[in-house]
Amino acid sequence: MSKDVSLIETLKNSDLRSISKDLAEVAIDGVLKDGILKDIPVVNTLIATYKAGQSIRDNLFNRKLMRFLSNLSEISTAERTEVIEKLETSPGDVGEMLLLTLERLDNLDKPKLLAKAFLLLAKNEISVGEFYDLKIIIENVNINDLNEIRKFYEDYLYCPNELISSLLQTKLASINESGIMDNAHPLFKTTEIGYVFLTKIIGIELNFKEYT
Repeated sequence: MSKDVSLIETLKNSDLRSISKDLAEVAIDGVLKDGILKDIPVVNTLIATYKAGQSIRDNLFNRKLMRFLSNLSEISTAERTEVIEKLETSPGDVGEMLLLTLERLDNLDKPKLLAKAFLLLAKNEISVGEFYDLKIIIENVNINDLNEIRKFYEDYLYCPNELISSLLQTKLASINESGIMDNAHPLFKTTEIGYVFLTKIIGIELNFKEYT
């Protein structure tokens, strides 16, 4: 069974409560030796890969995958299946999309953020299109920039030049077509998907400034 097929099978049919958050934090070899986890399809695939010999990159990917799965344990297999069916309305293979996204994540905290987007879709708090927008943000945002991004959203009058290019690409900012010129560049504005990312994915409580 390929890894993308086993991931979809896991999401649709497996009790993820056995993948506790504690297990998701430890070395992957310790996780794979747990007999309970061997009943989960994607874990069986990881075991085969592990026995064949792993690189550091493989090990990191497996840790990201386990963290993603461990943060989905609060919703039922039926709810996970419903999310998969929603995502299947878009072009491309869902399992492959999730695996490629996890592969690209540059921070071990980001799989939890991707899981949060999955949960929001399960609760019908976001659309499929918004899920994909959040996926792009999670892939590309620099976690170290979150404090500056928060300031931009609370103040909304200024965004540092070194940030604006990446924020425009990830839809965390957009050009205010009716704005004034400021420091020889257009004034930028925040976006609705950016609010969702900061408040519902990151969990930041924004304190907006008021101007008269």
